[in-house]
Amino acid sequence: MADILQLYISAAPDLEHERESLSRVVAEIPVTLGWRVTQSPLHGELLNEVAIAQADVHILLFGSDIRAPIGLEWRLARRANRLPTAFLKQAVVRTMAALDFIRYLEEQTSWRKF
Repeated sequence: MADILQLYISAAPDLEHERESLSRVVAEIPVTLGWRVTQSPLHGELLNEVAIAQADVHILLFGSDIRAPIGLEWRLARRANRLPTAFLKQAVVRTMAALDFIRYLEEQTSWRKF
């Protein structure tokens, strides 16, 4: 049995506050297992494909636009037979590309609104 749960958070830079808050909340859950939290790269870091493929929990936070590498992270997770939990931010103006991505994911999963 693993003693560390791996969490991957996919989120574009416009949701940096939300993803950091989520990371802090998860780290404070009183469990006997530890957490390893990996997130979408923000500032030129490399995409961690291994973390995506091995994540015990993968959360996708989506805001106003689809930005790299969110789509790639989704495809890599699905290729690894993982289904990220998708959260859709409310009360934001979305681009046409964002609306298209939302419809695309609706064919594969349900959005949870926040």
